[in-house]
Amino acid sequence: MSHDGGTPPNPYGPRPDDPGAHPHQSPPPHQGPSQHPQAAPYGHPAPYPYPHPPSGGTDGFSVAALVTGILGMAIIPVVLGIIGLVRVGRTGESGRGMAIAGIVLGAIWIVLWLVIILVGVAFLSEVDWNEFDPSVYERPRV
Repeated sequence: MSHDGGTPPNPYGPRPDDPGAHPHQSPPPHQGPSQHPQAAPYGHPAPYPYPHPPSGGTDGFSVAALVTGILGMAIIPVVLGIIGLVRVGRTGESGRGMAIAGIVLGAIWIVLWLVIILVGVAFLSEVDWNEFDPSVYERPRV
């Protein structure tokens, strides 16, 4: 392994293009300067030639769909879950399961609220409102 003293040795072994890496082989032929990337000054990393890959985090709309679904906000988790599913499919982020769970919880809450409203209306329609006539409760005159 060749070591020039200015840089520490590579702990992973010699590079394949290092002339001293393979003592039984001749060094590779000289390649022009246009084929070698320009090294960055000492202390600064070489510029990354490609854009950074996505962080791979969880989609925020999917998380919001799950949280609002747990809190029972009915239609809100359904809308947020649909938005989250579309975004997860487009960006590749994680959160598909959370979006689906938010949609399901939102649908359950919608059905539950409809049942509560229908039972309440049915109960109130059976009430005889004449029983609550205040004249019935007049105090007798003394």
